[in-house]
Amino acid sequence: MSEVNSEVNSEANKIENESKELASKIEVVAEAPTESASLATAPSEEAEADTQPIERPEVPVEELPKLFEALLFVAGNPLPFDKLCEIAKTTEDIAKEALAKLQASLEERKSAFSLVEINGSYQFRTKQFFAPFIQELKRTRPKRLSPAALETLAVVAYR
Repeated sequence: MSEVNSEVNSEANKIENESKELASKIEVVAEAPTESASLATAPSEEAEADTQPIERPEVPVEELPKLFEALLFVAGNPLPFDKLCEIAKTTEDIAKEALAKLQASLEERKSAFSLVEINGSYQFRTKQFFAPFIQELKRTRPKRLSPAALETLAVVAYR
């Protein structure tokens, strides 16, 4: 029995060390700045940058559909029309025209997304045809434990 306990303890220590090593790697990756991360993500809410004005170029009217596409893509939730106008620093008429051009562009290129207005806010939605594929992607599958991890779990549960 003591041989099994020492083996289980050894495996438990090994798993704990591997977990710590993975956690430290994750922290390093999370802290490492990347060009794509700096372009695609907004600063954290806790950062001082939130209180400072963000320097950015003026957006030409012909680029507004692309700007709205980028904003809607990363937003995740519906963006209020007023917020789109505020960020783009444009009038409601010009913004509506840009959104219409974006919708036409999505339809023209037969995109998997459509632009939907929901109570004065806009959001990208995937077309219904792709729903089963997305459900399969999002379905959670149970993670498999190694035999050593199962044995450790059994010993812990037994105690």
